[in-house]
Amino acid sequence: MEMRMIAEGAEANIYSCSFVGMRAVAKRRVRKEYRIGSLDMYLRTHRTKVEARVMLALSGRIKMPRVLAVTADTIYMDFIDGRRLSTLPVGKGIEAYLVESGRWLAIMHDSGITHGDFTPANIIVWGGAAYVIDFGLSYFTDSIEDKAIDLLLMKRSVNKELFSVFMRSYDSAAKYSRPVKERLADIELRGRYQSRSLATVRS
Repeated sequence: MEMRMIAEGAEANIYSCSFVGMRAVAKRRVRKEYRIGSLDMYLRTHRTKVEARVMLALSGRIKMPRVLAVTADTIYMDFIDGRRLSTLPVGKGIEAYLVESGRWLAIMHDSGITHGDFTPANIIVWGGAAYVIDFGLSYFTDSIEDKAIDLLLMKRSVNKELFSVFMRSYDSAAKYSRPVKERLADIELRGRYQSRSLATVRS
């Protein structure tokens, strides 16, 4: 199978390829030379397995690439031929994608899954819809803190008005949004307190 690298990451490389005649993407976790061979293989296999399980659990529930096949260190999936939301100019059109994204994150959280890097850079706009990508940091959890971090990452990536649009959608779709929002406020408060403390020490 011929593969052409289209993106290089710290943990995995992304390749364009063909799968059973379809245009596809292969995400392959790379070998880390500084790790003991057996440990490296375990980590790559384990993380690939968790990511594939997350994607399969969400299949048909949110818009995302469809898993085509999984090997020890590689996930083959649909090629989503769109643009990252982070590259689109700010305008009214973005709001519709953030509404959809808020709904997708609510479904993930209600399914006991946190994304780990939920930002506009990991949302692809294609065919008038928003698709969530890159589940490399995702995992199964019921932690309110972890879910609040997903919200915090999005909040830090967009302006106040756009985040309000996103949050209204998330709030209306998530079954247990209140404790997550309360934890988000607590995390931000802790951050402000730590910043003030550091400023006092440095002065």
